[in-house]
Amino acid sequence: MSYSETRSQQITTDQFVQNYDLRYQRMVTPAFQYKFFLRYLDSVGSSKQDNNTIDFRTQAYEPTFDVSLNLDPFDLFSSVQYRQTDTMQDPGEEQTQKSLRSLTRLIWKPENLPTIALQLDRKANEGAGTDIVDTDLLATADYTYKAFKLSYRFRSNQTDDKIQQLEKKELENQGQLGYEGSFWQKRLSILATYIVSYRTGSEHTTGGGPVTVSEEVLPRRGLYSLDDTPLDATDHPMVDTPSLIDKNFIVSAGINMGTPGGVSFQNFGVDLGRSLLVDQIQVSVRNPVGVGVLVGGPITWTVYTSADGVRWTLLASGVPAVFDPLNSRYNISFSATESQFFKVVNSGVNLVDALVTEIQLFRQVTFLPGQEKTGKSLFQTGNMTAILKPVDKATFTYNGYINLSRDDSSDRPSTSNRDWTQGLIAFVEPSRFLNYTLQYQKRKQEPSQGQVRDTDSYSAAMNFFFVKNLFTTLTTALTVERVDGQRSTRFGSFTFHNDAILYSTWNASLDLSSTRQEDFTTSQKTDTYKVAGNSFAQLTKNLRWSLTPTATRTTLTGLIEKKTVEKQLTTEFFYRPNREVSATVRWGYLSGADRSGLTQLYRFDWSPFRDAAIDLTGTYEANRDAVAQQDSDRFSATARWNMNRYSYVETTYNNILQHTLSTSDRIQSFTATYSLTL
Repeated sequence: MSYSETRSQQITTDQFVQNYDLRYQRMVTPAFQYKFFLRYLDSVGSSKQDNNTIDFRTQAYEPTFDVSLNLDPFDLFSSVQYRQTDTMQDPGEEQTQKSLRSLTRLIWKPENLPTIALQLDRKANEGAGTDIVDTDLLATADYTYKAFKLSYRFRSNQTDDKIQQLEKKELENQGQLGYEGSFWQKRLSILATYIVSYRTGSEHTTGGGPVTVSEEVLPRRGLYSLDDTPLDATDHPMVDTPSLIDKNFIVSAGINMGTPGGVSFQNFGVDLGRSLLVDQIQVSVRNPVGVGVLVGGPITWTVYTSADGVRWTLLASGVPAVFDPLNSRYNISFSATESQFFKVVNSGVNLVDALVTEIQLFRQVTFLPGQEKTGKSLFQTGNMTAILKPVDKATFTYNGYINLSRDDSSDRPSTSNRDWTQGLIAFVEPSRFLNYTLQYQKRKQEPSQGQVRDTDSYSAAMNFFFVKNLFTTLTTALTVERVDGQRSTRFGSFTFHNDAILYSTWNASLDLSSTRQEDFTTSQKTDTYKVAGNSFAQLTKNLRWSLTPTATRTTLTGLIEKKTVEKQLTTEFFYRPNREVSATVRWGYLSGADRSGLTQLYRFDWSPFRDAAIDLTGTYEANRDAVAQQDSDRFSATARWNMNRYSYVETTYNNILQHTLSTSDRIQSFTATYSLTL
């Protein structure tokens, strides 16, 4: 059970949440067992904004029954799950959602024969404008013979949407062949995989009028970065984040868009694998205990597209997303656009906790009365890695990748795409004080509709440490991109890096770098020179100090002539005399053409009774940021009583005061939680 109250200048929200879980498990025999799980959730509260008060209540009831039977070589598992959610919102809005899921899985694992699995998954969802039955049949076969791995996958899916009066059918056949082996006393290793997938589908309406539905566009990869220069990801590359597309809408991906902890310029993106049409992106959020968020907060979004995931093009800015409180998600709509990479960037944060759980993409599809749409797609991908080590001091690596796809649809032109990459890496270590790495990579993208892109990348690195406690790296790189055979861009860089151990408790580093980017289509050049250092010292047993100076000069020549110089210096002291108390002081100064000022952070943490039955924790943090022209003070206190190993009581109080040039917000929250585990 927990109670929370959040107050700000615009919104006041209070919420009382009760969550009860009952689990029962019994092993009748070593081969047979069953489980019963029952969850009841009751969330009630109110939200007040601009003298308007909205009362809300959500009740969820969820029983689950599982049975498993293991009779070697057979494994049988069956599960039935029911969930009913009643949502009431005053004035005048009440909805009930019901879902029933039945899952049965049979696995046959004979010795020296393929492992075969059959699975039937049926889901029925009803309520809140939804009445959908989804049936999914999956069959797989896996076999390993020496260095070879073979697998086959068959999937049949049928969806009946009774509200939209739309039926969908989909069949998929997928085969995979893998090889992993080594030769010549393991001096040569080869790893190769080939996957081919053929999918057919059909959709048709069963009603008498036209139907427009949102069709989900499934991504290949989820991407994330924190980058205040979203048009260019070379300084902050977007990283694979599978938890953003794992279809788990309860467990967060560890990214907060709320208060405290949330920041602007969070980049949420996807790689679709090929250029596809999209007109809406949905970002789902939950609070820390997995309950839906009721308000979206003062957040606007900017939408970008890209062909390579590095250089981005602005599609729409300042989009005020429609927040859906029933599904706890932001709906970001824009004009229908085809691209392989999409991303949205937030400006502003929610005034309450909002942990991101999922990102989804959609496109609007219209069906005429009685219309049927069919489609088929063929996807092939292969990759190979070969590592050759002829002598102990040299290693050569080859990486090859190819992706072939073709889509045929009855309502739009056929499309195909070929994307292949090849790379060579040579690593030579003539002595223990010196080593070299040379790398070349070529990539070519050939879509049937659109531009053909060729990219050649070269890089060389030398590491040496002839002097004790001094490590030096020299790196140079060049990337040239051609579009339809004509040079488009060229990017070159050089970096000199030094790491030094000046004393047993004092380390320092120095980076000197220069980059040049040329855009041949606009005759624009950008030259950047950067000097960055870092010093870290353990001054005493309890006192730590760091210093980070940075200076950057950027010169634009061509259509735009501009020179900018930016200097930044940050120093931090961290003092911890014992386990119970710690203090942090951070000062920074930024001087630039468009922004300058002093930044300050002061933080004090206190926890007097660590590892005791009663634990108190307090934190005070003050931020003074003249660059962003905003100040904030945050006080947080938590008291926890571990009554016994089965139960505890915890209370948390947060008080946050935020000031900007135009706004002033005070956010107060109080949460009380009682947990009992039997």
